[in-house]
Amino acid sequence: MTLQVKWGLRKNHDEPQPIEKGKQMESALPATLHKLIEVGSRTGLSRSALYREINAGHLKVVKIGRAVRVREIDLTDFIDALAKS
Repeated sequence: MTLQVKWGLRKNHDEPQPIEKGKQMESALPATLHKLIEVGSRTGLSRSALYREINAGHLKVVKIGRAVRVREIDLTDFIDALAKS
């Protein structure tokens, strides 16, 4: 069973609190797209090394026109896979 969390502000709370919706919770956090230079900073890999990982299918990307971006979830999965190997 997977629970998703929707964050919002409830009355009389300064901190975001999860808001349940039915049996599942929804995530209201927006998806983040990272440029390859940002991915390189977080992983310590060069631009060429990142393209090798992309071509090998280890790092998923989103292409917007000519721009290449990496979703936060895909970057997290890639970093986790690096830590396991």
